[in-house]
Amino acid sequence: MKKRVWAAFIAMILIFSLNATVSATDVEVNYDDVILQQAIEVDSKVSAQEDFTIVSLIESSLATASLNEASAGGEKAIQSIEKENDLVKVTTIVPYKVLPTGGMVNSFTYVPVQTRSTDPVTTEFVDVTVTVTTTYAQYENPYNFCEFYRHAGVEAYWSSDNSTASVSNMTVWFDSAGELHSYPDCLNDVPLSSTLIDDYYFIRSSINRNNPVENRSYVDGSHTMPTNRVIRCISFFDHGGLVYIDLTYSVNGRSYEHDTSYYAYTA
Repeated sequence: MKKRVWAAFIAMILIFSLNATVSATDVEVNYDDVILQQAIEVDSKVSAQEDFTIVSLIESSLATASLNEASAGGEKAIQSIEKENDLVKVTTIVPYKVLPTGGMVNSFTYVPVQTRSTDPVTTEFVDVTVTVTTTYAQYENPYNFCEFYRHAGVEAYWSSDNSTASVSNMTVWFDSAGELHSYPDCLNDVPLSSTLIDDYYFIRSSINRNNPVENRSYVDGSHTMPTNRVIRCISFFDHGGLVYIDLTYSVNGRSYEHDTSYYAYTA
């Protein structure tokens, strides 16, 4: 409760500060800051000390906004990247807002509609979060600057600060695809053709949970690549570590579905 009160207090300060701004860009940045802070508050496990930035998501195909809400742009999330030597851990928090008319939308696309000047100012933009952590190894060939990746695993959980919302199914896929090369040979000053093992390789880590317990982490660490193998993403169809999230949830007893995706690999 204290966390929520503090988040609302910060939101009030940032929102009222909009009156002192003129530029529409400034308004958007301030709203983004509010959502970022509230997403961290709602999430039960991440630390406010982590360095989160706002990233764009691939547009969802299932989610549609309420007719009473306006779109502020594309769907977004907040993301933190930790690197230790060659190991990379990407933590992505997707925030959702429960609509007054039911259902949920990505918090960054939610714009409150003030119908009367006496309506209270909306200060809460995040009610539910889904947090996904992908882990992989990343290497760069110092001779030709090619990037190589080793798929490791995925972890996911959901959190909420709204008692009317619950999740009945959480599906998360972490896919890697591309050329399969031998490691560490691919990092030497040799033609890449000499380290190529397979023209196309695909691996998926997946989580599919019915009625996932709130704040409980679910992990797929069994689908990992051998330590002597890496992937090189070489074309548009060989995506950079695609993460797909499909959420089936209910608000006040009515079921909805929302899906979105993003790329986990960093260049």
